[in-house]
Amino acid sequence: MGIRANRTGDSATEKERSDDAETKGLHVSSTLDIDSIQTGTLAQERKQPPKKMPFLLRFRVTAFGMNLGIGSQTVLWQQLTTLPATRFLHIPSGIPLGIWCAGVVLLPITSVTYLLKFLIWPQAVRLEFRPIRTNFLIAPWWAALLLCLGAPGEITDRIYGPGKTIHWGVALGFTIPLLAWEILLYSRWIYACEGRLGATATAATQIAYVGNFASALAFAGAGWRDPALFMFSFGILHWVVVFTTVYMRPSESQRLPPPLGPLYLLFISPPAMAATAWSKIQGPGHFDSLSKGFAFIALGLFVVLATRAHLVLRITFSLAWWAFVFPLSTTAVAFFYYADSVTNSSQKWVVTGIALFFWALFRVLGF
Repeated sequence: MGIRANRTGDSATEKERSDDAETKGLHVSSTLDIDSIQTGTLAQERKQPPKKMPFLLRFRVTAFGMNLGIGSQTVLWQQLTTLPATRFLHIPSGIPLGIWCAGVVLLPITSVTYLLKFLIWPQAVRLEFRPIRTNFLIAPWWAALLLCLGAPGEITDRIYGPGKTIHWGVALGFTIPLLAWEILLYSRWIYACEGRLGATATAATQIAYVGNFASALAFAGAGWRDPALFMFSFGILHWVVVFTTVYMRPSESQRLPPPLGPLYLLFISPPAMAATAWSKIQGPGHFDSLSKGFAFIALGLFVVLATRAHLVLRITFSLAWWAFVFPLSTTAVAFFYYADSVTNSSQKWVVTGIALFFWALFRVLGF
């Protein structure tokens, strides 16, 4: 069984890498059909002048990672302007509003562009059903959920009423497709169907369940505590399973390709978001021992990853750099929540300093 899993993991990763090389380096004519692109037929073999690959074919599903990065920033900047622990920063209200507007504009542009790719080049979309890229297919739903959570107060007051941050219908509307996709994915893992977790797990697999904590935050903000607990528990269950599987992966070939190295930082996102979600479920100003434990897990994982930072920072810039923004933003939010609940002045400054460190780091790496 172990040898079979290793072979399956090797073949899955080799397919992913071959697709990356194929779509990155291959120059084909725009008149070629998708079969020639899939098999690697060059334009010269048809005696046609080489042309650059059409834009839609170069537009990958991983582009939705930009929406996750912007969505996490909207939540962070919104907290910077509302939490008492960050009032000394004097953040202008125009900054969160501008970032939120950018995210609202970017999400439909990205979604419509990929929809056009699906309509024009459906077989090219089918090629992206690979162990790494498949995880990004659910990203638009909870990127939209992050934008709802990070909406500025002047927007939410007009839509939902004074003092309300999100409506239960919005949380439910974005959670249903997210949950349906996750149930389909998790059932394949449990029943050891094609693409089972033990053979395909990578750091990118965490994208598939981090949305559970975003959903828990949304339900908690809407006042639905039990659905928030359900999504939180569901996320914790699969976080433990996926983290253990990735940590003990049997094959070295299941490592991410070098261009996707920043995705390793996603390891700190689940515990950071879990800390914030549990604090939100408990109520304003509550950051108990469980939330602190999750926050410290995120901090510890960051220290572990930082010891090999040279492996990640030496790569060239790509869309994968959004993976720096999202985890650092969620960790900063968790520690700002932590600082807001601390009454001891010296401890408050220490925790605030940790949060500011992550905030400054994502501004350096993310821009």
